[in-house]
Amino acid sequence: MIDITEFEQQLRIEVAEAEANAQRAFASFRETDAHPNSSDYQMTKSNALMSGGVYTGLTKALSLITGDQEFERANAAVLSWLRPSA
Repeated sequence: MIDITEFEQQLRIEVAEAEANAQRAFASFRETDAHPNSSDYQMTKSNALMSGGVYTGLTKALSLITGDQEFERANAAVLSWLRPSA
């Protein structure tokens, strides 16, 4: 049987790590000076988008378990990273 409290604690750790990774990836993407048609630019962009997807996916799982609003907060954060001026 799965101990849901232990699982939730581990999931919170994973969410925090995913958030930090996503923040770094989006910062790297915003700071890149590579040409948009270059493979370096495309790889940096893909990494940022995948990191954001992992973060929102883990927070969705956490929200389903706890019933809190973590997913909405994470989704808003990723959207702000995608469009910082919006």
